[in-house]
Amino acid sequence: MRKNTLGDFWRLVAEPDERGCRWWAGLRNQAGYGKFFYEGRYYLAHRLSYEMRVGPIAQGMHVCHHCDTPACVEPTHLFLGTNAENQADAKAKGRTAKPWLRGKMPEERRLKMARGERAHRARLNADKVRAIRQRYQQGESQTELAQAFGISQPSVSSLVLRKSWREVQ
Repeated sequence: MRKNTLGDFWRLVAEPDERGCRWWAGLRNQAGYGKFFYEGRYYLAHRLSYEMRVGPIAQGMHVCHHCDTPACVEPTHLFLGTNAENQADAKAKGRTAKPWLRGKMPEERRLKMARGERAHRARLNADKVRAIRQRYQQGESQTELAQAFGISQPSVSSLVLRKSWREVQ
């Protein structure tokens, strides 16, 4: 079995997208962060990218994303922060899991949360949502639509009943 080199790392990085993000094309963990096996262990790809292009990461520091894209390994999109700073960044950008469960959230804050395409694990965009709703109105079943778009039938139900993606007309 051939061992990975740092040159192999950059072969698994896509060209920049329209936002300048360079997506990791290799293995990813459940949260969407890239994983790279190097020198006998797995590294998180964004951390390895930061170390190679910017420098060492001090003990206890997180490598955070300005772009909020876990699969992005573009060094200019990465910055160091403590756990508290990383959590504050996530909270400020509306990326925390169900913040309304921790108490009342002001309406203006709730409206700033990452929704739709900007949500961390979004599989749909506004065009796909419109297509699903249109095809459902034309008689296609929710099960067929779920299979066609790679989502669950309950997700299709929420879309067509406008319980989710309400902002999309």
